[in-house]
Amino acid sequence: MFDSNNEFWYDYPIIATDAEGNKWINHHNHGRTIADRPYITFDFDKVPGYIEGKWKPTKKTKVLLISLSNIYNTGVRCIHATLINAGFDAHLLFFGYLLANDYKEATQKDWDDLIDLVKKIDPAYIGISVACSSYYPQAVKMSELLKQAFPGKLLLWGSIHAIIDPDQSIQHADMVCTGEGELCCLELAERLERGLPYDDIPDFWVKKPDGAIIRNEPRPVIRNLDTIPYPLWNHTNKWSIRQNLYEQLDPAIKEVYIFIMTSRGCPYFCNYCVNSIFHKKLKKQGFHKIRQRTVDKVMEELRIIRQNFPKFERSQIAFFDDIFTIDTEWIKEFSRKYKAEFKNLFWCYFHPMLVKEEMVDALMDIGLSHIDIGIQTGSERIRRKLMKRPESNAVILKMMKLLKRKRVSVVFDVITDIPFETDDDYRESLEFYLRLPGPYSFNFYSLIYFPKVEMTEMALAHGFINREDVEDIGGKTLEQFVSTFAYSKKRKPRDRFYLPLYHLAGRRVFPPWFVRWLSRRGSLKKNPWLLEWLVTMQSNIDIFRKMLKLPYYMATGRYDFGKLAARIQLYLSWERPYNK
Repeated sequence: MFDSNNEFWYDYPIIATDAEGNKWINHHNHGRTIADRPYITFDFDKVPGYIEGKWKPTKKTKVLLISLSNIYNTGVRCIHATLINAGFDAHLLFFGYLLANDYKEATQKDWDDLIDLVKKIDPAYIGISVACSSYYPQAVKMSELLKQAFPGKLLLWGSIHAIIDPDQSIQHADMVCTGEGELCCLELAERLERGLPYDDIPDFWVKKPDGAIIRNEPRPVIRNLDTIPYPLWNHTNKWSIRQNLYEQLDPAIKEVYIFIMTSRGCPYFCNYCVNSIFHKKLKKQGFHKIRQRTVDKVMEELRIIRQNFPKFERSQIAFFDDIFTIDTEWIKEFSRKYKAEFKNLFWCYFHPMLVKEEMVDALMDIGLSHIDIGIQTGSERIRRKLMKRPESNAVILKMMKLLKRKRVSVVFDVITDIPFETDDDYRESLEFYLRLPGPYSFNFYSLIYFPKVEMTEMALAHGFINREDVEDIGGKTLEQFVSTFAYSKKRKPRDRFYLPLYHLAGRRVFPPWFVRWLSRRGSLKKNPWLLEWLVTMQSNIDIFRKMLKLPYYMATGRYDFGKLAARIQLYLSWERPYNK
């Protein structure tokens, strides 16, 4: 139910009594909003955790949260901050690392260090964030190891894979979180602190000792994101274990990229994306609606990041919202306040249906390096009928004319290896890319078959893939999240032929007529390595062209030596390895 301000209310009239006979209002209490609970203080002025080494817990219950192969993972970071904010001795471990195609199996020392850390902390419960189905085998191995080493220790799975496939996840854990984690993980810690039962907490599936499973309903989403503490961007209670390194630190602080999210939710229903599952399963809870933090809270978090990141002035910021440009007035306010305090270059995600001139003007004025736009394919048939995306080629063309007039650097996200594409679809895509005003660049991502999503079910039904290709078993993300030429032996010949042609179409080092001529050469279909060589040559020419523009960028203030150093570092770590 809702109050007059459209905030979520809870009407479960449950008052619990703890082991000492004290009355306690349950988290799904009656007559109170999320922000009105008496023992949850989301008041940042009262949080001592931001000053390194001066924070001490006020409650005895300890918690260990584990992020698998994702050092940015804003979801588990917010849960960690929520627990610390409430006085719990909560620790956050980043186990392993994956940026793009660079996953490495954990070593025996890594597993031994994990056991050592759990012994050291002795948490009341361990929460494993399975933020991608690719991490499922690693989560299973970790769970088996922890259960063997610490029998009786409460083990919880959460995040994306746990939400889309809780039936599979509960086979390996004592509890599974099927919604947002902040409130249920906090409630679990509160229950354990007070010695109360915890098998009726909303958002949790709970496996009883006899194997029976209690499936509690998920609670509504948190409408006001400002009530959630933002991540603690410091080394407080943070640990990192990867490739024989065991350190007490926040590994993200050592990176050149800064990832931050200002909103949650996506309004679209693309059938290859896990958001489509969230929309179907959790629409009643509000998962499909965009919720955005206030600009002031975002600025507050950026100030904290600046204090703690030694490379901050040379770092580029990535606003990692599914769609950053939802609200024009929010963007205008953000631009004014960002410009007054920060000079960092940044990038963000746009959606073709939501590109407005006044938004572009506001962001270009404050350091927008480029925008990332998902169009997924140049074939309108595949995009609209198969992928269930709303934008037409005409909309994308109109958008690009605006962006190029504004001199915005554009990166398109495009999905490769789509088995439903025909020769006509490939040719249509190439011709469409050649029609778009250039230059622009691509992020090519190989199609990943996430469990339960419609695209995966369709590919299974048509015999294009087997169950072993679904991501919880296949793990394609680990080696081919970004499409590379090095994967060519496992890529179909038609994809090998068109992928470099798409590269050539975007950069405009070679004229469109030459790319069209190449596309008609049957000999190149048998020898696509020649096209790959042309892409490498194109990249080198493109770098030279950018170097010629460098004096202009330095003179106009778009780059200084710090920003230039950051740009070179990003190129070496991200663009060069993937022929971007």
